[in-house]
Amino acid sequence: MIRSVRQWYNQNFSEEKYQALLEDLKNQYNETPNFRIAESPFFIPSLLKKRLLEACEEITDVLLRPDLKTISQPALYDPKYIVPNEDDHTTFLQMDFGITLDENGDPFPKLIEIQGFPSVYFFPDHDQQCF
Repeated sequence: MIRSVRQWYNQNFSEEKYQALLEDLKNQYNETPNFRIAESPFFIPSLLKKRLLEACEEITDVLLRPDLKTISQPALYDPKYIVPNEDDHTTFLQMDFGITLDENGDPFPKLIEIQGFPSVYFFPDHDQQCF
């Protein structure tokens, strides 16, 4: 986390701005979310951004292999869970990382899970339109 940016953001945050975000969601989609909306972005240093992008590229390279289903069959594809007309590769992909420190004390990503569904993409797009 970049402390100076975090401090600036916190100083400029207000409950009124948060309520305006919720009101915009309600007006734009005629729906009020029944869960808390994260109102705070996470500011990271360039090194962590670089490492996260590298990790995502390496993982994506594996996931895009044409033989992915074959090599992952024993772990992932129990016939009772096969979705009819399933694509060879997911259309949506979300990678969740935990952040640790390397031997030099610099931030380093560790993969926690991969998700292949679209719901996580709604709010980043909406938030970008609001700011």
